[in-house]
Amino acid sequence: MPDFDTLLSNLSSSKALERSRALKEIGESKIPKDRAPEIVKAVIQKFEDASITVQRQAVKTLMSLSLETVPDELKVLYTTTEDGTLKMFARSAIRRIELERDRREKGAIELNTSGYVFSVSDFLVYINTILSGEEVFIKGEAGDISTFRENLTFFQLKDEYGVLNCWFPTAHKYHWNVELSSGIEVVVKARPQVSPKSGRFGLRVLEMRLSGVGALAAAFQKLKAKLSAEGLFDHARKRPLPFLPRAIGLITGENSAAYSDFIKVLRARMGGITIHFAPVRVQGVGSVKEICGSIKYMNQVETLDIIVLTRGGGSMEDLQSFNSEEVTRAVFSSRLPVLVAVGHEKDWSLAELAADKRASTPSNAAELVTPNREELLSDIYGFTRFIEHALSGILANKKRAAYTAVMRAGSHIAHRIEHGRQIIARLPIFADQYIRIIFERKEAVNRARSQCLLHTEKWYTLNRNRFLECYKLVRSYSPKNTLKRGYSIVKTKDKLLRSASEVAPGDEILVYPYEGVITGEVKDTMQKIPIVKS
Repeated sequence: MPDFDTLLSNLSSSKALERSRALKEIGESKIPKDRAPEIVKAVIQKFEDASITVQRQAVKTLMSLSLETVPDELKVLYTTTEDGTLKMFARSAIRRIELERDRREKGAIELNTSGYVFSVSDFLVYINTILSGEEVFIKGEAGDISTFRENLTFFQLKDEYGVLNCWFPTAHKYHWNVELSSGIEVVVKARPQVSPKSGRFGLRVLEMRLSGVGALAAAFQKLKAKLSAEGLFDHARKRPLPFLPRAIGLITGENSAAYSDFIKVLRARMGGITIHFAPVRVQGVGSVKEICGSIKYMNQVETLDIIVLTRGGGSMEDLQSFNSEEVTRAVFSSRLPVLVAVGHEKDWSLAELAADKRASTPSNAAELVTPNREELLSDIYGFTRFIEHALSGILANKKRAAYTAVMRAGSHIAHRIEHGRQIIARLPIFADQYIRIIFERKEAVNRARSQCLLHTEKWYTLNRNRFLECYKLVRSYSPKNTLKRGYSIVKTKDKLLRSASEVAPGDEILVYPYEGVITGEVKDTMQKIPIVKS
């Protein structure tokens, strides 16, 4: 029996999808009589939900509950809603409750003759509501496959005696890992319904898987060849596993034998390792999406060193998720090294081929991921003894080398000390020689000084006389000495006269003898000076 407390709590979830799922699960469950009023009240409250999808699911859930009267809230919803589908659901629910009430009151025979008339759309809603609770598994051969606007895929499921029309959203086939083609045998999980537009009966496919080992093997080999050509199985790209990982990302089924075996062997071999566990479905619908999502999540955890993807053994049909293209590419694209272990020895899955390392079982995966504690301690002890022995030999050699170096250094130092003593003994002789040399150099310096002073005095006297003669000569050529000898300077107001042609009779002139200034006026000019005979 479902946990109704949890379902009622989920009706208050912030996510519309969770509210809708809770309503659907309530409608598919058998409700205890003592909790029926509480649950009906909670479902009716969802008529005012902000999501139109939740409102529709609430009406559909209400139709599955055994109500004696039509709730007033349902009538209000029918008259006030602007959504056509919701209005149709509400009208169908009202009529269904009334129909059930009449059946209880009048009986089935009288009801059949009561003349109750459905509209076509109401009857389609009514019959699809009844059929929506039925989910069936059907096996048959696929054929007449077509797509509508790349969103919907239609096909026929048939055997030698009959044909069923089927359809599903095209994107779902990637989750099922089935490449649908004419002639293959498949098993589908489907919900029957009648199309409101065409009135045709059909099956909405919810799940699909290949039927028979031959079909699975053919699909496996085809995908294997495709991925191999792309280099997903190339050994050159495979990375070594870390020797002693500190943190491991484990992806497997929750509470599975694979999980128990891996953890048990891992703890027995090596403790102190952090396990980040991502529980997933390892087969069936949704398993591919969960495995790929977990690999992506593990690659975002910075502390992880390796990812282990494992499950127990099974048939080829059970291993379809590990042979899917999505999981294989997720393993190949992982940033972290990936070890894949499936509990079978004979055949390898595509995920194992793409992994960096493959293990035959979950227990073998634990053995490959971590070394054995006892073996590691034994190896460490052996390496320690080897290092101790090697260090002892090295220290002995260094000790001998140090002793030899000390003896050589002592001999060299003694030789240098004796050499120093000899030099000290010869110091007085060297001192007398240096003193004599110093006195000889001092006398030579004094002689050079005397000669330098004598030559300097001679040079000074000679050059001083030459300077005085030149000084007298220069002074004799000065303008004042020339004027003193009887010469004069003649100027007009603005310039010095050098020729008689520069003035005219009547011009004023200034005459500068040796002493004083004479002013005068030009009476006459001559270009030549007359010769005065005495």
